[in-house]
Amino acid sequence: VLRVVEKATMSPDANVLPSRWAFTEKQTDAGVVTKARLVAKGAHESLSRLECESPTARKSSVRLIFSLSRILRHSLLCVDITTAFLQSDVEAKNQDDYETFIECPRFIGVDSKSHIFLRAPNKSLYGERRAPRRWWETIRKRLLDHSFTQDPYDHCVFHLETPSGICTIHVDDLIASGPLE
Repeated sequence: VLRVVEKATMSPDANVLPSRWAFTEKQTDAGVVTKARLVAKGAHESLSRLECESPTARKSSVRLIFSLSRILRHSLLCVDITTAFLQSDVEAKNQDDYETFIECPRFIGVDSKSHIFLRAPNKSLYGERRAPRRWWETIRKRLLDHSFTQDPYDHCVFHLETPSGICTIHVDDLIASGPLE
């Protein structure tokens, strides 16, 4: 997703974000596994709230989907979408949207004084302030492309007429209800 470029080739007003390593420990059958993820420090981005925020499902909508699923005897599916923010599509309005640089963190094997990373076009990074909004726009577009209708009262609820179905989105979690067939 990232490629290394020399700092000398960058424009002086380039958008450069600091980065850090985020470590998590997961319990598996083989024992404890430590995972490392490179994260941009997006708090340094100067963006408006509207560019960053994404809607989430209301609790009442989630309860309604559970109730309808039970009443109509529909099956219920709850999905956590892995690496959702990395799967989002980035549609740049101008060239600056593509050119997001992040500083090389320590221990990467690259001289961080003279080199820097360039984010791959059309991809978000963990830690970017716009990543949740980009993910929301991506999943919304995909659902609408598959004949879902967005609810006018809760924008995170989508309906499907044939076969009848309903789903809701809360950040990177999807809850869907539909006939058992």
